[in-house]
Amino acid sequence: MDHHPYLYILTSVHRVIGYITVFIVGPVTLWTYYKPITHRKWAKAYLYLMTFLYLTGIPVTLIVGELGTWSFLRSLYFNLFGFSFLWFGYRAIYRMVNSPRSSAGMLDWSMTVWMVLLSIGMLGLFWEKMQKYELCVFGCLGLILAVVEIREYLTCSSASLLLARHNRYILASYAYMLTVISVVHLQGTGKIKWLWPTITVMPVIFLTSLTAQRLLKERHPKWMGIGLKILFGATYVLGIVILTAFRDIELSFEK
Repeated sequence: MDHHPYLYILTSVHRVIGYITVFIVGPVTLWTYYKPITHRKWAKAYLYLMTFLYLTGIPVTLIVGELGTWSFLRSLYFNLFGFSFLWFGYRAIYRMVNSPRSSAGMLDWSMTVWMVLLSIGMLGLFWEKMQKYELCVFGCLGLILAVVEIREYLTCSSASLLLARHNRYILASYAYMLTVISVVHLQGTGKIKWLWPTITVMPVIFLTSLTAQRLLKERHPKWMGIGLKILFGATYVLGIVILTAFRDIELSFEK
């Protein structure tokens, strides 16, 4: 690695924290959703670790990537898109706890505009290289989420609606982390490495959104447990693949 002398240390720490977040902190955070006190502690750890990962990933992107290239912009847009899920989730639970009946504010609308811009950016990159259809998938999902957000902003806010939004985006942020790990390690798997986390998590998000009112009353519904078990099963299969076929991955934006 012929870059800055401290880059290897930075990327090593980044990777270790990433593995801890994906395979330990993330699953425990999601699984303890029905135990508010325990969940809150792990959720804070998840928030801090995800923020650390993004802040340490920025210098790596700037040092290794060639500014302005298609691959650099793909990395930039995708990572900003994935990281924003975390803050959508945090914002939703903050409103649920402090003012569940309040209308969406300027911050909420600004965040939605931000998502729309990132989605359009990814669709623009897809237009340049149409074989990279994973960008079309993520761009379209971003626009769909923006439409859902706007629709919810225009309706009366409630605790169940905000809980559904929180669950939706925290699950999406975890799928984003799984995607990053997969892109790095699952070589030779085509688009599967980009899309399997999204495909796996979408049914759980869909069911959560449909039954948020029930989730407020029934802290541990059966379907939620089944959905998370499937998600975690796929996650730990990925972990086994990484452990059994581990190799030093060069920092590349051409994956």
